[in-house]
Amino acid sequence: MNHFEISKFISKINIARQGHFKVIKVQHSKIVLKLLEFFEEMGIIRGFYIIPDEAQIKVFLKYKVAYVGGIIRIKHVSKPSKRVYFDMMKLIKTKEKFSKCFYIIVTKKGLMTDAECLRQKIGGEVLLKIIL
Repeated sequence: MNHFEISKFISKINIARQGHFKVIKVQHSKIVLKLLEFFEEMGIIRGFYIIPDEAQIKVFLKYKVAYVGGIIRIKHVSKPSKRVYFDMMKLIKTKEKFSKCFYIIVTKKGLMTDAECLRQKIGGEVLLKIIL
């Protein structure tokens, strides 16, 4: 997993959200595509389109009337210099403490949300923290 690609992707989304952009282009990679599928499934973005000629993905951002954006902030938690792991107990305590956010966790079964990890009773490396 290339943390540089993930950091660049998260930065683009956070900057675009602050500028109220409707569409952004991000570099195509497997991890970015998987994260975009998660975001679309959860309703964070409206959708995305792969541009084959440019090796990029066009992302359509979503904004709600009740508050400024579909998300408040995305934060890259685990970095190459500092890996962050959650086991079941740490995941439960964190969910109780921060109820308005969720995590995307890399497990041995692939990328999962914190709710899926709790259902399957597994932990892993915390990749992203999404604050709603």
